[in-house]
Amino acid sequence: MLASAAAFSVMGIYVKLAAHDLHPLQIVFFRSFFGLVIILSLLHHHQHSLFGKEKKLMLLRGISGFLALVLHFYTIKHLELGLAVTLNYMAPIFVALFSSFFLKEKPSDWFYPLLASSFAGVIMMSLQHGFVWNPYIGMAILSALFASVAYLTLRGINDRESPYTVIFYFTAISTVGSLLFIPLWKWPEPRTWIYLVMIGAGSYFGQFWLTTAMRRAPAWLVSPFIYLNPVLSTLYGWIFFGENGHFLSWLGLALILASGILISAFGTEHTAQKKTLSQ
Repeated sequence: MLASAAAFSVMGIYVKLAAHDLHPLQIVFFRSFFGLVIILSLLHHHQHSLFGKEKKLMLLRGISGFLALVLHFYTIKHLELGLAVTLNYMAPIFVALFSSFFLKEKPSDWFYPLLASSFAGVIMMSLQHGFVWNPYIGMAILSALFASVAYLTLRGINDRESPYTVIFYFTAISTVGSLLFIPLWKWPEPRTWIYLVMIGAGSYFGQFWLTTAMRRAPAWLVSPFIYLNPVLSTLYGWIFFGENGHFLSWLGLALILASGILISAFGTEHTAQKKTLSQ
């Protein structure tokens, strides 16, 4: 899980670098297109269904995931790297919130105070821009919202579809959607091709190590370590892009990460108690 967080944080560096040359939608296109080629070959090799049975849920997952990815890349370009990545990691918090409304899962007594503390962290991190609301902060929060929808649809799909089929919908929708809305196509410079390769590698290894960790160890044990990504991204922003945060931004980062970790821990504990009672 630590390796996964490191890979995703490195991906963020190269997204920011590539965004100096390419429109974020074009970066999404290249990332998704090469992923689509790989997934199609894996689907053919393993002889899994291309379209599956849960088409509506997978379409919803693909569209919400695509919108989350586009907004995330936009915010990485226009915000400090640490701020953009940290706000995107509010997605698990929104998952817990939506689960209580739509899946009728009762949250723990600590959930709403932790939810309030996470939004207090957002306010603290955004104060580095002064008291004027930055629309890209709103886009980052919206990206986390769409990502939470994608996570919730995965819970609905569960094990009824192959992971390759689910990823096919996401990469296909992202490839077509980004290509349709690119305002101006620009052929990448040689240096930018290296950035695009690193984005693809960071995404692949991040997902691979994340999946491996979740399969081989209890979720409650490994999940908190994925929050190393925002910490590393904030550090990289300071080292490589001269993004100097102040005390309030670091305090806001700590509040958001602590809230997410504790919500995940309480949610896991609540789920475990439910399973024990049902048995």
